[in-house]
Amino acid sequence: MKLFRAAALLILLSWTCGSSAQLPASAIEEFVGSTPCDPASREFLGGLSTNAPCHYIAWNLTLTKSATASEPNKFAVTATYWLPAKDNPNQLAQGATVKTEGTLQIDRGSKVNPDAVVYRLHGKNAAKPVSLVQLSQHLLHFLNDDKSLKIGTAGWSYTLNRKGVGPEK
Repeated sequence: MKLFRAAALLILLSWTCGSSAQLPASAIEEFVGSTPCDPASREFLGGLSTNAPCHYIAWNLTLTKSATASEPNKFAVTATYWLPAKDNPNQLAQGATVKTEGTLQIDRGSKVNPDAVVYRLHGKNAAKPVSLVQLSQHLLHFLNDDKSLKIGTAGWSYTLNRKGVGPEK
């Protein structure tokens, strides 16, 4: 019986130690939201020319913070363009869905708050990075090149919300 307990404890310890090498769940964060179809977003994402008609972009952003300093932080984006429908330009039609990924740089400082956490997304195929400031634990907002907040439209903002948080729960 003692041998059985010792073997069970050994298996449990080896399983626990083996799983601790994985990234903690808090290292992966997902944010969702929609933004206007501005030229900078289109250039970063690709998949739609900067002068094509577009109502908005739906974003699904995943940030993966590295468990070690030797590994880079990463991001992945899946975005869908929502376009004017061919038969009625006031209606929506789903356009291209694009995916991009790259490295995630974590900085400090924006025009709103010099101590704020800023995420810079360096896309593999993008000419320049996109920056988002962390407004709260659950909100990210896109920044202009001068680190000021991007201003949305009457229909769409530049704020992404943490996935799984909010009134839908």
